[in-house]
Amino acid sequence: MLSRLFSEFFRSERAGGILLFACTLLSLAIANSPAGTAYVQFWGRRASLPGADLTVAGWIDQGLMAVFFLLVTLEIRREFSSGELSDLRRGLLPAVAATGGMIAPACLYLAVNAGTPAAAGFGIPMATDIAFSLGALSLLGARVPPALKVFLAALAIIDDLGAIIVIALFYTGNISAAYIAGALTLFAALLIIGHKRDPGLSFYILPGIAIWYCLMRSGIHPTIAGVLMAFAIPQGSGDALSPASRLQHLLHIPVACGILPLFALASTAIPLGAGWENSIAGRPSIGIIAGIGFTMSIFVAHLAFSVNGDVNGAVMAILGSSALAGGAGLLYLRVFGTNANGSQ
Repeated sequence: MLSRLFSEFFRSERAGGILLFACTLLSLAIANSPAGTAYVQFWGRRASLPGADLTVAGWIDQGLMAVFFLLVTLEIRREFSSGELSDLRRGLLPAVAATGGMIAPACLYLAVNAGTPAAAGFGIPMATDIAFSLGALSLLGARVPPALKVFLAALAIIDDLGAIIVIALFYTGNISAAYIAGALTLFAALLIIGHKRDPGLSFYILPGIAIWYCLMRSGIHPTIAGVLMAFAIPQGSGDALSPASRLQHLLHIPVACGILPLFALASTAIPLGAGWENSIAGRPSIGIIAGIGFTMSIFVAHLAFSVNGDVNGAVMAILGSSALAGGAGLLYLRVFGTNANGSQ
């Protein structure tokens, strides 16, 4: 039996996957319409606040996506402590599969791009997108057994953990020790407070913003603040009334149906000029075509490349790769899958 929280997670990610696909098509269509110039300029418009001078797309990428990282890390933490991955035997197969699914694409990418400026994009093909993968599975309904849903979600969750570690280690700027110390001090204080009592979820809002600000100024990507907050919020026994479980429940729909679609709209606002198809034949694109990456892969592409043309080429390769892998998987399950009643 699937746990209630996992079933809720699957339903929200399924809806999110369908929305991701729709928003991607919509964004590409608008970017290449007569309104394309104004549309692209909108995402690049500056929207400054004290201490943070970011574009509209930057606020989504560095601000709202911290909430996505928070939810993903909460799910990772729950799965390993009391969920589908808490049992070593059940967790070993997706863990091994996810590890191979991260290392092999990175090695393939570096085999093509080693020694070139594009080598920085080795983290792009490492992730498996939860929302897009589960959204694709949902199209087949009863042909997909519950065990496969659990396996795929577990694999994607572990992949996301690997992607988070890669981002923290390899995609950082100039480091400020003072701001890192400030973020870690706030994090430690929250751990102590949460260990002694439950101050309520609203208590964590201002410290979470402060940690995000410190990390943004530190040179570490500020979305890692979501990871820290996921470990700072008490998990208790892992039941539905624990602070971490309550927060997961609150965030599922806003992230799947709000933040990720916004991220897709902003990240795929790509005008396809003459000869755009040539970028798909470049070395970075060849290295990227290795599976369903989507959200996390697009996120890493924006960190790895600073030139718009490189980013756009990588995003198009990610979209093509995800569509190809998703289509092949759906075709296989359509032909060989078995319904819940045992019929094909």
